[in-house]
Amino acid sequence: MLKIDRSFVATLDGKRSAIFEAILGMARGLHLTVVAEGVETIEQVGKVRELGCELAQGYHFARPGPASEIAPLVAPAPTRLEPAGTRV
Repeated sequence: MLKIDRSFVATLDGKRSAIFEAILGMARGLHLTVVAEGVETIEQVGKVRELGCELAQGYHFARPGPASEIAPLVAPAPTRLEPAGTRV
């Protein structure tokens, strides 16, 4: 996995956009998953997607919080082992 620093996301224009695209190209060539860090606005979400980055993290999606509040958001859903209406 490769994370693109928020400094490249903050101003996705000109040279920074070219660097962002070059990092994406290199990561794809190495078969790495890429995450854009520091995405704070819907405009940045659009630009990151437009450039071909599928994963992002930042304040636009959620603010940092204590582990006790975050864990339930990322925990896998429980799996039912028996069909509905069946008693074990």
